[in-house]
Amino acid sequence: MSYMEKYIENCKVILDIGANCGVETGLLSAGISSESLVDARIQIFDSVGFKYPNENKLKEIAMREVEDIVRHGLATDGEEIASMQKKELEGLLTQLAARRLGEELADVIERVENQEVRKIFDHCPATEGRTVYAFEPHNEAYLVLYNKFKRTTHVNTFNAAVSNTVGISELQYKNNDFSENRYGGSTIVPEVFRADRLGSDTSTQMVMTTTIDALNLNPDCIKIDAEGSESNILIGGKNQIVKNKPVIIFEYGSSGPPENFQPKSIEILQSYGYTRFIEAESGLDFDFRHPCSTIDIIALHEEVGPDEI
Repeated sequence: MSYMEKYIENCKVILDIGANCGVETGLLSAGISSESLVDARIQIFDSVGFKYPNENKLKEIAMREVEDIVRHGLATDGEEIASMQKKELEGLLTQLAARRLGEELADVIERVENQEVRKIFDHCPATEGRTVYAFEPHNEAYLVLYNKFKRTTHVNTFNAAVSNTVGISELQYKNNDFSENRYGGSTIVPEVFRADRLGSDTSTQMVMTTTIDALNLNPDCIKIDAEGSESNILIGGKNQIVKNKPVIIFEYGSSGPPENFQPKSIEILQSYGYTRFIEAESGLDFDFRHPCSTIDIIALHEEVGPDEI
């Protein structure tokens, strides 16, 4: 179980702000992280001695396989993802065993089971009342998001940006930056949209904006990846955040203007009573006094103790 899974395991109302094309939306609705599924695949590869010369390349391949599961809405809750993973296991192991002369498939499967790799999939929860509200302002990315989850009753999609005001904003984005999985760094924060970062081939769209407070959804988890809008989103959600004390997962790093969303996001959350900030990947307490590359941070309210997680 990853640290993200640990902290959202009991969450029932999740806001996915900056959903893009919805790969992470599917994982959030399932209560599982891409890290766990990638780690499981890597363990399977390792257990049968299947090696790549470059460990980063192996992780890249494993991540691509994970994204395939949710790319087209094929699986949107934990039980579906677990079932699809288990079905893929035998075919994967068959391919790997074929590369090892004289080794029977049954022997390979036994070794994998002995390493308890399958238990990684077994813990996937069903949705059981969990609802995800996913927000994506970019029209093309939203269309992919909508089509992916239009038949999924517990995932609700909205073609809007979340910020600190209700109204209309200009969304800036790089042309020709769309793929089947995601759209690049579109933003409603002008300071983030720098020519040295995104180049000169850019366009704009007018998009609707709303706030967490205006939505009034009483979330117990908020995930934010909004290309520089983090602090504005937190400001626009003060009442709901103070009232509900949700687990907040947000992107933090040095890729944008520090005065807008780096230390300011931490300071805003501290003023709301958040006292613990954890690196999502390592589970270590985060030292925000020093510059860092972009990472995901899990913020916990002071009233959320270890026994409640």
